[in-house]
Amino acid sequence: MIVRAAAEPDASAIAAIHVRGWRAAYRGLMPDAYLDALDPHEWEQRHRGRILVPEPGMTRWVAEASDGSVIGFVALGPARDPSPAPNAGEVYAIYVEPDLRRRGVGRALLAHATGTFRSQGFGTGTLWVLRDNEPTRRFYEAMGWRFDGAEKDFELPGFEDARVPEVRYVLPL
Repeated sequence: MIVRAAAEPDASAIAAIHVRGWRAAYRGLMPDAYLDALDPHEWEQRHRGRILVPEPGMTRWVAEASDGSVIGFVALGPARDPSPAPNAGEVYAIYVEPDLRRRGVGRALLAHATGTFRSQGFGTGTLWVLRDNEPTRRFYEAMGWRFDGAEKDFELPGFEDARVPEVRYVLPL
């Protein structure tokens, strides 16, 4: 497996992993109707656009298996919220093909993200995770990240009554 910069042809694989990742990780934490309605084609267009014209400072990386298939991705850049420290970077998204969890792909992607933060001069890494997503929280904690007490609600378009709390994790770099 290698970690490399995402390219436009990766958009379809990234979108498929993103949708399958949400459905696998968030079932029971988000409304089933929301998860079932996720459209991989819509997500593909979104990812393609962000690869071709990234937001300032945003980078997107993929984990590629030895056969050339994309098996995970991570998106990161400057922190988008009031961060716990000045000069913070944020992991915006990190997903691995659900059938390949617990095989080191997520670890490789997160390690690459923190290395990228360091090389770009960020002093702190941040990320948001669903509060009730215990397996993912344990993963981040095993990688050295710590919950800093910040919490907010993740908004689901079309499901305004659904409360999906997120918590922030930080990593001093």
